[in-house]
Amino acid sequence: MNTWSFWLPPAVSLAFLTAFAALLWNNYAQREKYQEGTKEHSERIYRDFEFFVKIFIALFGAVGYLRLKEFAASPELVRQGMKAVGFLGLFTMDTLALFVICHQGSKIRRWKKIEWGTILFWQEIWMILAMFTMATGLWVAAWRW
Repeated sequence: MNTWSFWLPPAVSLAFLTAFAALLWNNYAQREKYQEGTKEHSERIYRDFEFFVKIFIALFGAVGYLRLKEFAASPELVRQGMKAVGFLGLFTMDTLALFVICHQGSKIRRWKKIEWGTILFWQEIWMILAMFTMATGLWVAAWRW
């Protein structure tokens, strides 16, 4: 796999998540505001992130097990398995990042005033970036190790 096509799946994931978040959050920001609280959505976001971390640890362990324990017996089969686990990592990240983005959109709809200038201080942004970084790292390890 050449360099540009190797980075294509993570790049497409990042572009899709960025576009989806921008469209959804902007749309929710322009709607009529609800008066309900955001505590429930915050708790769901934290549970989604926690779930991602648990899944990621299992996937990372799977790549390590395949590479360190099974590689000598069947290198080509193990290589395919590692690539599949790397894909599962990206798929899991995309799915759970979408959940976080949707819950954040629901929180935005409930805010009285949205301060877009503070977006880099939103915990949800850093959760999504952490998920993306970990999934991309797993992708690289699965394909290059």
